[in-house]
Amino acid sequence: MRSFTGSSGKPFSPEACGEARWWSAERTARCTRWTRPLPRCATPRRKKEGDRDHFLAYHDSLTGLPNRALFLRLLEQALAHCARSARRLAVLFIDLDHFKPVNDTLGHQLGDLLLATVAERLRASVRKSDVVARLAGDEFTVIQTDIVDVRPARALARTLVRALGRPFMLKGRPDDGTSPEELLQRADLAMYRAKEQGRNRYRFYEAQQGGGPGEGERNSH
Repeated sequence: MRSFTGSSGKPFSPEACGEARWWSAERTARCTRWTRPLPRCATPRRKKEGDRDHFLAYHDSLTGLPNRALFLRLLEQALAHCARSARRLAVLFIDLDHFKPVNDTLGHQLGDLLLATVAERLRASVRKSDVVARLAGDEFTVIQTDIVDVRPARALARTLVRALGRPFMLKGRPDDGTSPEELLQRADLAMYRAKEQGRNRYRFYEAQQGGGPGEGERNSH
């Protein structure tokens, strides 16, 4: 395909931008007029945005771990490797105990911080060849690869239980909420606490009260 010279005096060719597009030009002695818009080359900024979108499509935005879609693809690859190498793998499913009260009483900000800290502990407890993923909420999974029997899986399960059993020291402060939904939920809980004590009274929400609106509702009847 021919290259034409634009107003800058430099040769132009669509192939340089990674796409071929038909166009025609009417040349005069002093300028070139293009009858079709010039194709736009990819810029570093667009490439960076594309890389970020691709990463978020397969990773959890909070923890940076593989999400469910990528986890399933990696599990398929690991199974294919087992079939070729006569090795085994183990899939461990982790769910946090009493995570909902953390969000209900301390707020989602500290809840997210707790999930991110859990992800760090899980990553630190496995080998580089293993996979840690977050499926949803407080549900995590681990693929333990290249094992020959159940003993390594049992040992890893014990390691993960110990790692998550240590106290979590979170930097932050409990608040009454950072979103309209949280504030409404806290106000609803305080209202039920007031109803538990009788009529014609009010209560402020207190994080140390624990529980949830459902508990107050049951006690008010």
